[in-house]
Order: sequence, then structure tokens, then C-alpha cells
Amino acid sequence: MYEEGSIAIMGEERAKVRVAVVTGAARGIGRRVALVLAERGYAVAANDLSPPEETLVELERGGAEALSIPGDVSNEEAVREMARAVVDGFGHVDVLINNAGISSIVPAEETALADWNRTLAVNLTGPFLMSREFGKEMLRQGSGSIVNISSVAGLSGVSDRAAYNASK
Repeated sequence: MYEEGSIAIMGEERAKVRVAVVTGAARGIGRRVALVLAERGYAVAANDLSPPEETLVELERGGAEALSIPGDVSNEEAVREMARAVVDGFGHVDVLINNAGISSIVPAEETALADWNRTLAVNLTGPFLMSREFGKEMLRQGSGSIVNISSVAGLSGVSDRAAYNASK
């Protein structure tokens, strides 16, 4: 048996629970996706830079099994730790939702290189690292789905968001 927060899954029941990992789950689209997945019976591993406390409270209030996996999706070791936490907690992963994303509103000619690099790290490298790490587990278990959230900014750029547009 594994216990953390509201998780208490034993034996074969552990394998029957559908498990979803949602990045950027503290607010916005990520939070809503986590809540909808929980409503549909998924156990949810919620990620954000800091523990997505309000999301976890709402998930647990709704009766969902929830696990907080705080960490930076653009940090390779943090992503490895998140994957280990999910597999240790739930035994498997069925769905990965790569939602985490950042943007700054500044004209391209004024965009600092550090801001450009950070946006690309979170919006591009993050989904790569998460997909690679959780994909290994999905390959090992023989199933799983990865969903990458994008934006219309990838098709038609938004003013003053050069890095965000490029990353989507």
C-alpha cells in the first residue's frame, strides 16, 4: 500500500485506477483539465512550480485521488523525480497532459535573451523532458497517451510575444 495525502491504493485496485499527470495545474487551463479528468474518474498528479494547493484541495474535495508533484518541467532532474513520484504513488501512468507554459508581453526588439531562453525552456524543453520520462513508463507498461497543449499563437502570432509564438 502507498499513502500520501488522500492516496491509499492497494493491490489490484492500484492497477485499475486511471492516472493522469497534468503540468501547469495550479491555475487556468491546467487546473480545469485536472478537475475534469478527476470528474471522469482519473487519479491526478498535479504539477506546477510550487505545489498546486488549491487545485489539490478541490480535487480531494471532489473525491479524487490526488498527488502533488511540484517542480520545474524544464529541469531534467526535477522531471525524473516527478516521474518516480507518480510511479511510486500510483504504480503507472495513463495520460500526460503537457500544459505548463509561460509568456511575457514585450516587443521582440526589447526581449531579453534570458526571457527568450526561459520561455523556450518551459514551453518546448518541458514537454520534451516530460514526454521522454513519462513515455519510458508508458512504453514499459505497453500503453499511455501524451497530449501537448498548444495555442493559436503557433499558427498566427500574437503581438509582443515573440518567444511564446515561436514556442507554440
